[in-house]
Amino acid sequence: MRANNKKKPPLGATPYKGPFDVVKRTVKSEGVRRGLFKGMGATMLREMVGNAFWFGVYESSLLEFGRRLGQDRENVPLKFKALGGALAGMAYWAAPYPFDTLKSIQQTNTRFSGWSMRKVFTTVYAEAGLRGLYQGLPVTLMRAAPAHALVFVTFESVNARLLLS
Repeated sequence: MRANNKKKPPLGATPYKGPFDVVKRTVKSEGVRRGLFKGMGATMLREMVGNAFWFGVYESSLLEFGRRLGQDRENVPLKFKALGGALAGMAYWAAPYPFDTLKSIQQTNTRFSGWSMRKVFTTVYAEAGLRGLYQGLPVTLMRAAPAHALVFVTFESVNARLLLS
């Protein structure tokens, strides 16, 4: 039996020459609206819901930590601000996660090409239930906690330095 002599492309190889080539080919094959804005409605819903939870949980956490420590929000120790950031990041992703799932399906699954967010939702829910809308959430939350803790620690540190200037 002869081995297949065809060279396999390296992992991560792409048929595109760069980002502008991706845009050019996408617009040519799908048009501007359907190609470049696929999943935009779900993305906007994810962002609106996610940001409401992100800031709400962070500020609520700092107020609660401050209350328990007998301090105002600004004087809460940095480790508690990191914890508040971790909680906020997890809330940011947990609350709107089904919208992110719908966005990803609309953007990557050719079966759902051109489908509305509502139609994708009803199909995914009918075929996989809630599990289909939350698939991948645990990994996302594990990534979100340290990333968002770092975001808020950086924000608070820079903000404190700017206020001292």
